[in-house]
Amino acid sequence: MFEFSDYAGDQNDRKSISGYVFTLSGGAVAWSSNKQLVISLSATETEFISAAHCACQAVWIKRVLERLDCKQGTPIVIHCDNMSTIKLAKNSVMNGRSKHIDIRFHFLHELCKEGVIHETKLLIL
Repeated sequence: MFEFSDYAGDQNDRKSISGYVFTLSGGAVAWSSNKQLVISLSATETEFISAAHCACQAVWIKRVLERLDCKQGTPIVIHCDNMSTIKLAKNSVMNGRSKHIDIRFHFLHELCKEGVIHETKLLIL
């Protein structure tokens, strides 16, 4: 699955646009593109919010597939192109640069720690 975001993309209210695409056997099976509900203070925050929303959808899809007897043996991989977001997902140490990111988005870090989601990988576009 791929997540994407556009930092402060809306010229009127400066909210960011984020989304994701899930593929299964080479075809897109779920996708979304929405304006974020909060105004982000950095590109890292925008990407982190986008990746967290993607992770929530990934867990839901994984549970649906498990109910259909299609169990996935490996962790879910989310492709992300922001190194700061990847580092924050792997180690959510609260410092001056990340303290402003809302606690609810640290769900992504917990999923990485539990092994449900593979540590987000860098995707060079």
